[in-house]
Amino acid sequence: MYNSSCYATETNPGTGLEVITHSAKKELDHLTQKDVVIVCGGANNISKNESVKGLKCVTQFAQNRRHTNVIIMNAPHRFDLEESSCVNREVKLFNRKLTQIMKRYNHTEVIDMWSEREYYTKHGLHMNKKGKEYIARKTADNIKTLFANQKLAPITLEWNENPGSPTSTAIEQDTDQDIIVPIDRINMKWYVDEEIDRSTRTKPLKKDQV
Repeated sequence: MYNSSCYATETNPGTGLEVITHSAKKELDHLTQKDVVIVCGGANNISKNESVKGLKCVTQFAQNRRHTNVIIMNAPHRFDLEESSCVNREVKLFNRKLTQIMKRYNHTEVIDMWSEREYYTKHGLHMNKKGKEYIARKTADNIKTLFANQKLAPITLEWNENPGSPTSTAIEQDTDQDIIVPIDRINMKWYVDEEIDRSTRTKPLKKDQV
């Protein structure tokens, strides 16, 4: 994805979101806005009729990880079951609620795991190699977009009690080249006033004009 990227994974096969969201706590505490945590789970919670518990766990995780970026994969469709099965209906309901909840947070994104039948094994529960590559590309594109849309933090200037002090400056940023240039507003105003004064100043009359 990026030449300077560092990756770390922790897997807990067969577990629910209550286990996944409590994994690698020490590692996650050191992450920043330059990092991304990807959470993939929920299928086991849904199959055990524990959707509410899963949503609660992932919501608490998002609330506790405001210091970094969080990407959550929603629950995949179960191709090993009928489209009208109670599990697949619950998958749709779980994903809809997950999307609604995560809209409250600016540091979270939800990736839709829905894909075509060809991306799954013959059994229909797990993704095949083609499906895993598809989701990996989709996740990488989401991360690139996430960082591309991040805005620069505003520059905070100290309040100057003496408005006539030459330290009263402003910051002008060239958005095309990301160059920050300090501007002394007082000096700039002084030069403008001097130019106006020169243009309007009355020249002294010569002796023969008196």
